[in-house]
Amino acid sequence: MNNALRILPALPLILFFSCSLAQATGVMAKDTQQSASAHQPETLRSLAWKAKGNELTVTNTGKSAIDLERDVKLMPDEMPLTLVKTTLQPGETMQVYGACPEHLPRQNEVVVTPAGKSSQPQVLPIHHASE
Repeated sequence: MNNALRILPALPLILFFSCSLAQATGVMAKDTQQSASAHQPETLRSLAWKAKGNELTVTNTGKSAIDLERDVKLMPDEMPLTLVKTTLQPGETMQVYGACPEHLPRQNEVVVTPAGKSSQPQVLPIHHASE
């Protein structure tokens, strides 16, 4: 019984520090997840998709390389396309082949997925340029 009385005064401190540590860890984990999810769409927004005539291109207008999954889809027709390569360097423009010339003018978005196991598809606009 005497040993139990010695621990009692320290118990509130132990609980306080363990709760604070758990809260701090949870806040840090949440901030990291939000930062990662906020960064991913921002990176993809630096991709400029452009259709001109029967040609579709994508340009990385950002300052860092972007890794993508190979398969993309043009919307609203859900037209599947395959990228020639999956990494776009800053300032690089890549032509995307396989879009039907008759349907390309009607496509206004592209669904693209960043490379990675837990990456979610993102919908980006296609800008149509007049010839």
